[in-house]
Amino acid sequence: MWSFIRLAARLALALPWTFACLFYFELRAFFSPKKTLALRDQYLRLWGRGILKLFAFRYRFILPETPLSGSFLLVANHRSAMDIPVLLAVFGGVLLSHHGVIAWPLFGFCARRVGTVFVNREDRHSGAKAIRAIKKRLDAGNTVIIFPEGTTFEGDEVRPFHTGALSAAKLSGVHILPVGICYDEGIAFTDRSFASYLKRIGRKKELAVTVNVGTPLEMTAPTTEIKARVHGEIQNLVHHARSIHSEVSGV
Repeated sequence: MWSFIRLAARLALALPWTFACLFYFELRAFFSPKKTLALRDQYLRLWGRGILKLFAFRYRFILPETPLSGSFLLVANHRSAMDIPVLLAVFGGVLLSHHGVIAWPLFGFCARRVGTVFVNREDRHSGAKAIRAIKKRLDAGNTVIIFPEGTTFEGDEVRPFHTGALSAAKLSGVHILPVGICYDEGIAFTDRSFASYLKRIGRKKELAVTVNVGTPLEMTAPTTEIKARVHGEIQNLVHHARSIHSEVSGV
């Protein structure tokens, strides 16, 4: 009974919250077009924090000792659709997303409005177009968030990476920011549809996530070497996040 009430309340509030953030971003950007980038990041962070609160997230962000500044190509492992508000709540930025997200009710529309880059990994032309779009956003000072495993997986093993988006960072001369994410068991997006996933996690009393942010890496080596280094770094970050996750989850 209570799990159904939680689900209904969260879905009922998530929609107007998303629309409200988008509306106020569009309104302020219309009157202050030179501040569009800063305003977008401001409202994406606000939206992300609101979603985390709505789903009763307990979270810990482990940040590097040196303060982060400027734009990055943020590279993370991918376990849940909730990775998106989790990372946006801290970093803002734009996402590289699977083209199927365009068809998601409401969220597909909002994703387009905030500059999301869409890619069909089975289409070579789509991949090349996405790399150009990522470079353009990095050149403009955006932080771009990618999940190079290509889809969500269960567990802490970081799967092999697709390399295309990494080359965009090299072309733009920006650093790569590795990030490792871990959740409680059962939070991974393994459902057949986004709607069924929302129903499953929306019923939970609370959720927990640990986000371990690494040190920015320069793209000075060949892309294949950078891919291996970033993959290994993220795997280490995930293992470290898991080792302290119980402090967040209460287990």
